[in-house]
Amino acid sequence: MFLAVVVTACGGADADPLIGIRASTDPAVGDDRFLFALNEIDGRRRGSPEEIVMVEASPLAAPDTVIEAEAQFVWVVPDSFGLYRVTIPFDVAGTWQIDFTVSTGEPTDPFLVDVAEAPATVAIGAAAPAVATPTVPETAIEDLTTDPEPMASMYAASLDELVGNGRPTVALFATPAYCVSASCGPLVEHVKEIAATRDDADFIHIEVYEGFNEPGFAPDADHLVPAVSAYGLPSEPWVFVIDDSGVVAGRFEGVLGDGELEALLDSF
Repeated sequence: MFLAVVVTACGGADADPLIGIRASTDPAVGDDRFLFALNEIDGRRRGSPEEIVMVEASPLAAPDTVIEAEAQFVWVVPDSFGLYRVTIPFDVAGTWQIDFTVSTGEPTDPFLVDVAEAPATVAIGAAAPAVATPTVPETAIEDLTTDPEPMASMYAASLDELVGNGRPTVALFATPAYCVSASCGPLVEHVKEIAATRDDADFIHIEVYEGFNEPGFAPDADHLVPAVSAYGLPSEPWVFVIDDSGVVAGRFEGVLGDGELEALLDSF
C-alpha cells in the first residue's frame, strides 16, 4: 500500500515535467532508506538503471539546508517497473521538499515528504518484538501463506522462537495475494532465492492477514495478524533483519536491491 503524494507543477513550458511519487510510508529522522517512483504526467511509470537521478532534500523550515545524494534504481518486477532508492539523513522532523534531476535532462517537479521524529515501525537498534506466529505442521501451510509456491522452511519456526536464538533472523512480512503495492510477490521470490543460498540465518515469512481461506474473508484491519501490529507496519511488504541477540539491525520496505540484504547478513 505505497502512499502517493500529490505534487504541484513547476516544470518548464516546453515539456511536461516528470513527477516524483513517494513510495516510502514511514520516513523518520535518521539515515532513512527512502523510496520514490517517477511518473510521466499521464501516469506512465518511468525509471531504469540507465536513467541517473540526483536528489536534493531540504526542510521547508530551513530551505538553505540542502542534502544531496544519488538515487539507485531498483527493479520491483524485473524489466517491468521499479523504484528509486536513496539514503537521506533527515536531521529534523517536519515537512521536507525533495527536488530531483534526471540524466535525460527532462524537467521535473519537486514533491513534499512529512518526516516523523521516530518511525512507526520498529526502529534499527530496538529490540525486535518476539511475537508467536503459527507454524507447520500444527497449521496447514496453505493456511499460513498466500504464496502459491511456499518454501516450507520459512514456516517451520515461530517468530518468538527465532528472536534472540543466537542466529540472525530475516523476517519477511508480505501478502502475495492481497498486496496493494504489487511488490509482495516479487519480494517473496527474491527473499526465497536468498534463503536458499544462506545457512547462516533463519528466514521466516509472515503473512499479513489471517483467515484468508475462510468464507467472507476481506483483507482489512480486522484480519491483520498480531505480528503486523507489533511491528507497527503501515504498509506491505517489509523485511526486518534481527541480529543474534534479538535487536533489529536492518529494515527494508517494499523492495530489495541486488546484494542489499546479503551485505547486511555478511556484516554479522
